[in-house]
This record gives sequence, structure tokens and C-alpha cells, in this order.
Amino acid sequence: MASLNSRKRVDRDALDRKFQQGLRLEEAGRLDEAESRFRKILRADPTHTQALTKIIAMLQAADRTADALGELDEVARAEHGTATHYMTLARLYSDFNNLERAEALYEEALRLLPDHEPLLVNLGNLLARRGERQRAADLLAHAIEVNPGSGLAYNSLGRVLAEAGMFEEAYAAYQQAIGIAPMAPETHINLGSLYLVSCKPALAIQELRTALNLILPHQDNLRDAICWNLALALLAAGHLEQGWDLYGFGFASGERKPLRPFPDLIWEGEDLSDKTIMVWREQGLGDDFRFSTCYHDLVGMAKHVIIECDPRIVAMYKRTWPTATVRPSTNLATGFDNYGELDFDVTAPTGIMAAQLRRRLDQFSADPSYLVACPERRAASRQWLDSLGRKPKIGFAWRSGIKDPVREIWTTAIADWLPLLRDEAFDIINLQYADPREELDMAARDLGVTIHEMPGLDTHADLEGVGALTSELDFIIAPWNAASEFAGALGTKGIIYAPAAHPNLLGQPDFPWYPTLKVMQIQPGFDRADLCARIHAATRAQLAGAPATLSA
Repeated sequence: MASLNSRKRVDRDALDRKFQQGLRLEEAGRLDEAESRFRKILRADPTHTQALTKIIAMLQAADRTADALGELDEVARAEHGTATHYMTLARLYSDFNNLERAEALYEEALRLLPDHEPLLVNLGNLLARRGERQRAADLLAHAIEVNPGSGLAYNSLGRVLAEAGMFEEAYAAYQQAIGIAPMAPETHINLGSLYLVSCKPALAIQELRTALNLILPHQDNLRDAICWNLALALLAAGHLEQGWDLYGFGFASGERKPLRPFPDLIWEGEDLSDKTIMVWREQGLGDDFRFSTCYHDLVGMAKHVIIECDPRIVAMYKRTWPTATVRPSTNLATGFDNYGELDFDVTAPTGIMAAQLRRRLDQFSADPSYLVACPERRAASRQWLDSLGRKPKIGFAWRSGIKDPVREIWTTAIADWLPLLRDEAFDIINLQYADPREELDMAARDLGVTIHEMPGLDTHADLEGVGALTSELDFIIAPWNAASEFAGALGTKGIIYAPAAHPNLLGQPDFPWYPTLKVMQIQPGFDRADLCARIHAATRAQLAGAPATLSA
């Protein structure tokens, strides 16, 4: 028996020597030979995790993703039964974003090692990515029980709690993590992000600058994430130039999309009088509207402007800027070698354009031009609104179109607005995106209130119709969302509520982008009844001709 164990040890030592040979071949640039060596090792020992990881990495580097997945699937089909092997396979599947397969493999490893702290943390993080926050928190709490000195577990738990909207608990977890491992930049990044989302930009700046000083020179991904969050924190604190200078890290960090690389063609503020500039939408519809407020300036500066925007608003943008070329956005880019023949001299995503044109508050106009809604659709909207009677018409939305625990911190429910909705001085008009049918039916059935819907209007797909209706309203009340951004870009008056010190406020009491909108800034845990009452009172005053007062 002793000789058998010795034989296994010799074989493993031999494989490890071959692995070192493979590393040297790779370092010498002899990649095919290196890959062949690693494959021989894997055939001899399918549980040799280093060889498997190397093969997968080499295939990915050669843009052979399908081959890499095939290799991984072949190894995963074998029943090897070691926890370490399951963990390696799970990590690799996670890198390919196959979270379901990764979770199953982590579960197999956990069955064998139920108190393994790194495994508990990895599975907890993966479950958080899948939205299973409660189970993730339970696993991370168990990891802390196993090792109370695990800064990594506390950091991961803080992130899960923050994503669940449990800000105070998340603060405590991050502070524990920093107490254990004060030099770990990841925790300072996460704490800085939490300070930012919970309306504390000065503290966010402090944590993010600490993180920036802690990262190593080769940690480009962390640097990009820090600089993007720092850009937002600086803008939120009113440091416009510093914030805009870092804004491009939104793409480097993967937080702003779509990624469209245009090497050496990005506009950096140079004279455009003899140039064509192509600007393209990024992120969501609200960003499209907000940054479109800069197009009025751009059209006057450039020889020609090409605008690529959300397909639903091409016609409106053509109407608003008739001398520009307006077309639906694409993901084409010279950096992808698929743009084709260039029809511009310089280009920029809309946020980078804004970073050049709105570097100071005095560059925002107090009386800007607005989007131009379709005259015929406006007339139809006016006719329908008039058919409801002579009361002022208030456009109304109450939540974001995207539902998650953090966004829900800043929104309301229809029932919170009962005094407003029952006020016979107004007609309330639906502007809510994201299919509010169930909520509207509930309001009529259970609350006895009517929120009018324009017949045949799809508030998600028919933005020409929404724009026309919004332009004919007397007022809007909404959270900060695409509907309120659209209203601001159209020049409709209204009151919106938004997180205090939000980056888009640029350190101001109201959004500088939209002079017609007043903002009620709110904090986490705000009193919904109080908010609704103040907005109700301010709306009545505004429509009666008195100044709107939003203070408590």
C-alpha cells in the first residue's frame, strides 16, 4: 500500500513538472506547444485545475470561446467528486456567466465542505448576482460564523445588504470589513458607492479616493470602477469639471453602455465649425432626453451634426433639429471594424458631449429651447383632454419603470397619493411607463379614484404620442424617471421627487437641465405621506398662480 501511495505522489510530481514546462513554453510564445502540454496533463489528471484554467484562458485569448466552453463542459461531465475541482469548475462557469451551472457545482462542493469559508463566500456572491439575496446573506453570515476575521465575507455581506436597500446594515458590515482589512480597496469602493446612493457624496469622495490610493498599478479594473464612481460623487457634490473629467471611465468600467470604441475620433472640445460630429445615445431613455438638451448648442457649433438616438424618438428629434441628420442608434464602431465608410470627423457618446458643453453652471440656459412634439398629435391630445372638462390636467407617475429594492426606496405607491387623486380641482392623467394596468385597475376598484388614460396610447412604445400628450398637460407630478425627464425636455412644468444630492442635480436644488421642473429632494426612509402632502399643496398653489413652495 505504501508503494502505491508513493507511485501516486511521483505521478503528481511529474504532472506538476510538465505544468511548469507548459508555463515556460507559454512565456516563450510557443502557445501551441504550451496548450498541447496542458492538454496532456488534463488527460492524465482531469482534476488538475491549473492545467484546465490555463487551457480555458488560452482559448479565450484566441477568441475561441465556443471551444473553451466545450472543453469546460467535457471536464464537468466527468464525476470526479473533489470539492476543489467543483469549485474551480464553478468559478470558470461563472466567468462565462453561466450562473446556473456554476451554482450547481458550488452546491456539490458545499455538500462536501459545508464549513469552507471561501466556498461560502463565493456561492453567496454568485447567489447575489442571481438575485437570491436572502440565501446569499445566510451563506455569508455562516462564513462569518466560521471565520469572524473574514473581511472578505463582511464586504460581500455589505454588498448584498446594500443591494437589498438595507443601508444601515450594509454600513455596519463594511465598517467591520475595513476594521479587519483596512488596506483592501474593494471594501472602500463598495462603501463609497453606498455613500453615493444614500445621498452622502462628500463621504463617497473620501472613501473612493482612499480606494484609489490603495490599488496596485496593474489593477486596471478596480481603477476604472473607482474613477467612475468618483465621477458621479464629484458631480453630485457640485464639482462639475472634476466630475466630467472622469466621466469617460463609465465606459471603461462597463457601467455605461453600449460600448462603441472609436479610437482617435472622440471629440475633446475642439472647434467644430468645419467638422461633422456624430453623437450617439448611451444608457436609457432618460439619459437620451437629458443629454439631448445639449444638441441645441451643438447644432449651432458644428458644420453638421449626426444624431443617433432611441428609434422611438427619431421623428421628434428630426422635427426639433431639422438641419441635423437623425437616425436610430446602432452598436457599430470603427474599433469593431464594422462602421463602414466614415461620415463624420469626430464623434462622442452623449455624456461625453455634455462633459464638454456643461462644465460650468453658467453654461445651462435658464430659458432653453425644447423638444418639438408632433403638432397633429398635440391637437388630438388637446381634443381628448378638453373632453374631460375644464379642470387643470396633471400628468402623473409614481414609480420607476424598473423594479428593484434600491429603486423602490425612492418611489411611492398610488395609495400614498389619495388626497391628491381625490382632489376635485384636478384631472389626473396617466404618464406611468412599464404597464401600470394592474395598479390603475386597483386604484379604481379599491380606492375609488380615476387616473385617466388617453385611449389607444401605449406609454412605452408610442413616444410621439406621449410627447404630444405631455406637451399639452398643465403640470406633471412624478419621481425622477424617464417620464419626468421627457417632460423636462419638452418644457412642461411640474414637480418631481428625486434622491437628494443625485449626480444629475450637479449639487443644485433643482435639475439644471430642466428649468421648468422643481425638485423635492428626498432621503432614504422619507415620509411618503409628508412628501405627497407637500407636493399636493405646492401643486395647488402653482396652478392657482402662487409660487410653489416645497420646503417642509
